[in-house]
Amino acid sequence: MKSNDIIIIPDGESGFALSVLTGLSKTEGIEIYLFSNVKFPNVRFSRYCKNFCFVENEGFLLNHIIAISRERGDGRIILFPLQEKGTLFVYKHKEKLDQLKIFTSLPIIDSFYIASDKLLFAKFSKQNNLPHPYTIPVDKNIANSNISFPVLIKPTQGSNGQGIMFFNTKMNLLEFIASEGIINKRYIAQQYIKGFDIDCSVLCKDGKILAYTIQQGITKKSEFMPSSTIKFLFDQETLKVVSELMHKLNWNGVAHIDLRYDEENGEIKVIEINPRFWASLLGSLSVGVNFPQLLYLSIVNVPFTEPKYKFNCYVDSLSFLKCSFKKIKERNNIEGKVKTSLFYIIIDPLPFVFSKSKTVYRCLKSILKKDIADLQMEPGQKVKQKS
Repeated sequence: MKSNDIIIIPDGESGFALSVLTGLSKTEGIEIYLFSNVKFPNVRFSRYCKNFCFVENEGFLLNHIIAISRERGDGRIILFPLQEKGTLFVYKHKEKLDQLKIFTSLPIIDSFYIASDKLLFAKFSKQNNLPHPYTIPVDKNIANSNISFPVLIKPTQGSNGQGIMFFNTKMNLLEFIASEGIINKRYIAQQYIKGFDIDCSVLCKDGKILAYTIQQGITKKSEFMPSSTIKFLFDQETLKVVSELMHKLNWNGVAHIDLRYDEENGEIKVIEINPRFWASLLGSLSVGVNFPQLLYLSIVNVPFTEPKYKFNCYVDSLSFLKCSFKKIKERNNIEGKVKTSLFYIIIDPLPFVFSKSKTVYRCLKSILKKDIADLQMEPGQKVKQKS
């Protein structure tokens, strides 16, 4: 479809920006403005990034949006926040944005805060009888709690498995809490579910799922990090649980739900929600579900049928470069097609090249800094270090 619509991305420094731009590039006639508080994010070098602007603070960003709205012509303006920071910007300035008749699709603010905080989400799940692992705050009462072990300690806010720790016994947990002093910080203790992870990515409107993909991780760098290889599949119980969750949150927009299959009772349990785009977005695109484009269509009220996706596997580019398709399939007992993000890198290579050049630059800078420090040492110090 063709339009004169303008899509504004307020948080282009996000790691999801390139994936979102890749998806939006499939839509004709829209113009994309990408704003960032980082001068040279990787996405700035994308073939799809036509309008880039560095903004120092929220005030500059809001003023730029106002200026665009005054020059919009007959097109609509749609705000496309990519992660929590951009979403909070929209909430903060909602009254002004509404006056400017700028469109977006976000969850109601209470649902957003529930999804953004693991403790609030655990309480919400319990109140609404959603299948969820037993979860308690790490506070002064934890020594007397009846939580079953093993348990996971998690920060109430965070992503990509950062800060998650595993404990087999209460004694080990209490010793760690005492030594690290986290009793007054924002952490939860959550019963560990023996089983495997399964995720669901969704686009919703008024609590109803308009599009989704379900995927299971195959390989991981560590147990709590996202998988580098995923397989797309259909699971009725997962879809049922996620549908109920999104309905009770009355969710609008995109989200990525982490779930886990409980081997002891055969249940699918919700672990947490990421109220934003997600790392495997290109994977969803590769199997036939273009979430950024569909989000745009839902905002401007263009109807579409629920897309069907292919049950293929998807491998990130770095994992693929380290290993051939054949070895990946043999190692993980994969049947059928395997997709990779390498295709998207080939057609839009500069962001990847820039990213890797930054890595090389940092390494060289570190080596030179070390060499200069060695040269500045006294001769006696050098001999002492080598002995």
